[in-house]
Amino acid sequence: MNCNNLAIALKNVDLLEESYQVATEGLNYSDFEELHQTRTDALSKLEDYDRLKDALVLYFDTYQVTLSDLDEMRNELMEDQSTEDESDLVFPSCYQMFVYQLEVNYHLGLSSDIQGEAQYLLEHIYQFYINHPTLNDYHYRDFEAAKNGVEGIIYDILEPNDRDYRIQYYSDMAQQYPHEAQPQYILMQLYNEISDYSAIVAAAQTYLKKKGIYHR
Repeated sequence: MNCNNLAIALKNVDLLEESYQVATEGLNYSDFEELHQTRTDALSKLEDYDRLKDALVLYFDTYQVTLSDLDEMRNELMEDQSTEDESDLVFPSCYQMFVYQLEVNYHLGLSSDIQGEAQYLLEHIYQFYINHPTLNDYHYRDFEAAKNGVEGIIYDILEPNDRDYRIQYYSDMAQQYPHEAQPQYILMQLYNEISDYSAIVAAAQTYLKKKGIYHR
């Protein structure tokens, strides 16, 4: 715990390598899950994807968690939601580890279908919030961080495609997940590129409405 607190403090002042080293040293004394999370976060910020890959191998070998496991957890929570107190709802921290795995696969070219992998993870995260919209502020921030990470990677993946393809993708996402503001934000930019002002206004108004309803 002390090693993790120090590693977090170092990370918060951008001493990322030092943070990674302290968290790694801490794992010699305790297999504390938060130590894995702190050092992977430091490596992600360093954009050191080779070491991040190794750190994730250790994490997943240790905890043996898969997205299928989260499917089961989500289904159990859905069944019990009527009896749950809002403060009991947890956004599983391992989602962020799957986001880091996606980063590694994207930047090191390790996936044969990186877009499909990213889309599956994003929709998994979206669905968790659809099922549990009463996450408290602490866990809502974790949800936001995870989904923003995947959304950013998908944006980069789609960037080489032509504008019409990207407009269609984000239009479909806006229709499928109407509670999410990010597709409208990207549509504003894409419509601006072709000076489609009526579409810009419509996307902007929807975006602001979504942020007003869902932003915390």
